[in-house]
Amino acid sequence: MTKVAIFVERQAELIFLRNILFQIFSEVSFNFECMELRKEKLHNVPYALNNQDPIIYFLIIDVGNDDKVLSAIKDRKDGLLGAGFDKIWGLRDMYCDHYRKKSNGIIDSDLNEKIIKATNNEINKFASAPNKIKIYFAIMEIEAWWLSMHTIFIKINNNLTLDAIHEHLGIRLSTIDPETYFFHPSVNLNAIMNIIGSEYKKKKSNAESITTKIALNDINELMESDKSKSF
Repeated sequence: MTKVAIFVERQAELIFLRNILFQIFSEVSFNFECMELRKEKLHNVPYALNNQDPIIYFLIIDVGNDDKVLSAIKDRKDGLLGAGFDKIWGLRDMYCDHYRKKSNGIIDSDLNEKIIKATNNEINKFASAPNKIKIYFAIMEIEAWWLSMHTIFIKINNNLTLDAIHEHLGIRLSTIDPETYFFHPSVNLNAIMNIIGSEYKKKKSNAESITTKIALNDINELMESDKSKSF
């Protein structure tokens, strides 16, 4: 059985990841467990999956902070590798307070590359098996990926057509690349939800109401497109 631990920033990322695992591995026997790291202690959170004879086991850990993904991996890598984990991955947003100050409020592809390179260098310094550890960055936030799956909005609400979004916000989601267009995608996602009197504030209910609408065809279409290459 392959064992993979994935550290994420917050519960929105955990919920998204949990939901797409269901889509991607729907025909495979796999298990996963979800946990949150608070005050350096791990606590179980809902939605564990236990199948018989799984071929893959995922442990998803919400570290509760933008900047703790790498440090949480560093602190727990030895225990996880000793417990037989084959891969330890991290998923975090490129956008953060440090990035906002460093980039003067614009998407800076050179800065993106520097941060990714610096992260990889840090992993190589502390990891005895660096080939088993990797950090993935959503550019600029994971919400850019959802905005790239623009067909999900009509599934959220019949009034969230591409034309309605364009009429209210002047954004044509079918033609732009959210990864390079939106500096702070969660703000733009909130603006879209405001059209129907709702909101997106990275809350559990917000993330569930959106990501549960993502189907396998949405994932495949994004993978085959030229949008959100970090996905």
